[in-house]
Formats: sequence, C-alpha cells, structure tokens
Amino acid sequence: MGKKAELGISTLILVTATILVAALIFVVFFDVVGSVQQETRAVGMSIRQNVGTGITVIQFYGEDATTNNNIEYLYEEIKMPYGSDEMKFNETLVVLSLNNESRELTYNTNIDCTVKNTSDTLSIYNDTNDAYFGVYWMDGSAEFTDALTAGEAARLCFRSLSGIEKDDRIIVTVLTKNGFSSRIDVTPTKLMTDKTIYLYP
Repeated sequence: MGKKAELGISTLILVTATILVAALIFVVFFDVVGSVQQETRAVGMSIRQNVGTGITVIQFYGEDATTNNNIEYLYEEIKMPYGSDEMKFNETLVVLSLNNESRELTYNTNIDCTVKNTSDTLSIYNDTNDAYFGVYWMDGSAEFTDALTAGEAARLCFRSLSGIEKDDRIIVTVLTKNGFSSRIDVTPTKLMTDKTIYLYP
C-alpha cells in the first residue's frame, strides 16, 4: 500500500473520530441543558406554589367597645400574594377558636366594618351578625367587589365568641375554596386597658 493510501486512511480515521467526539459532546450538552430547564421549571413552580398558597397577615387587633377590659370585636388585615389568583370572599371561611370553643364564620357582603353601632344591622356590633364576617377594602384596593386580587389588601371584621381576656388563646384561620390560607395563633399577655389592643405583629 502506498504512502498516499495510508495517509488517506489515517485522515479518514481522524475525521471519523472527530465527528464521533463532537456528536458525543453535543449529546451531553443537550442533556445538561434539558436537565437545567427541567430544574428551572420545577423551581419556578415551587416558588409559585409557595407564593400562591399563603395569605399574608398584615395586622391583627381587637377592640374593647364597652371598656370592660376585654376584647369583643376582632379585625384582621390581609394581603394577597403577587402571582396568585383572586380570593373570593363568598367562597371563604373564617374559623375563630377561643380556648375550647370555635365557630365558623361566612361572608356577609352587607356588613360595614366601619359602623360601630349595636342597633345597626350592618355592624358587627349587632348580635345578629355573630355567624358572619365583613370586609373593608383598604387604601390601594378595589371597592365594592366580593373578591381580593393579587397585591390588594383588605380588613376582615367579626365578633368574638365571648369577651377575650388576658391569657386567652385566640386562633383565627382563614380558608378559601382555591387553597389560600392564613393562621394566627396569639395569646394576649397584657392587661387590656386600651380601647384598641394590637395582637399581631
């Protein structure tokens, strides 16, 4: 066999080996890229689920309307996380637990959280609203709707089961049909000498 033939075969072997190595590199590269994309999508979904399932509690406080050193009315300010679906109040349940007693409250669109009159049927001060909670839309939020969207804030108002005193344990759980939730578990440790008693944060 001549030198030219040997050189041609060597060149062919070298080219073939180069192509095989390049193909292997491309296979590994695309496999890595695919894995990274899958991990990125998984992380993105995890973050969305984390953000989308929790209602942020801004503030939780009570009022002593009769100045008898206990809490009779409760207010919880909440905010919907960005990237979440809207929260429909007519599909929302507020579970109020006080010591060993609990009650499920449903939304009443007619309740006005700003009215503080026991004779007014639109007020949570009225005994007829024991089983309901009302909603007040805070600054920057939409008004006169029955849903809270991402980034908006609202104040829920409702009556206590009984007069809440020092060292009583209060648990308020907000549950929605589409999976949003929040839970506040507090025990007042100070004497209630003010009309407004801040419980959280």
